[in-house]
Amino acid sequence: QLIETSQQEIKRLNESLIVTEQQYRSLFENNADFIYSTDLQGNFTSVNPAFEETFGYTEDELLGLSVLSIIKEPDITKVKQSYTEILAGNKLCFHIHVQSKIGEIIPCQITIIPIIIDDVHVGFYGIGRNITKQIEIENRMKNLAYFDYHTGLPNRAQFTDKLRDDIHTAEEKNEEFALLFIDIDRFKNINDS
Repeated sequence: QLIETSQQEIKRLNESLIVTEQQYRSLFENNADFIYSTDLQGNFTSVNPAFEETFGYTEDELLGLSVLSIIKEPDITKVKQSYTEILAGNKLCFHIHVQSKIGEIIPCQITIIPIIIDDVHVGFYGIGRNITKQIEIENRMKNLAYFDYHTGLPNRAQFTDKLRDDIHTAEEKNEEFALLFIDIDRFKNINDS
């Protein structure tokens, strides 16, 4: 009876393990965000289909390669420095630029978290998304905020910000600057027409 109970418990644990693995695989394979894992040296150990779709690389092309090999130069230092903080148990979120297989530079927001098994760091997970559209929207909003819709010329909000920056810079450098104000008669009529 003890053997039969043990066999049933082992069977139940195996079934539970299979379900857990399937849940993990489903999350990894079907996630809209790209996900990758690396070893402690930062070499790819897996990528999900969203990663392959975003950057054009297949998993076979990346396995064993350093993550740094596809990150653009100014961001490499940021990523290297982040590994120290991640190993301390912190998760980090930052923006980097990744080069796709066809050479396109893709701005991404990435969260990196440690992979810990039995209280030992064995690698990293990276979870991210392409933020190109988000940046385009932010730039359009900034354009609308700082430029006249009809003329494309800088508006009062941009003037105010620029003036504030110039005053601050002049104060820091102990310099002077001049502001010339020109009033145009009947400008409202011109503007309205």
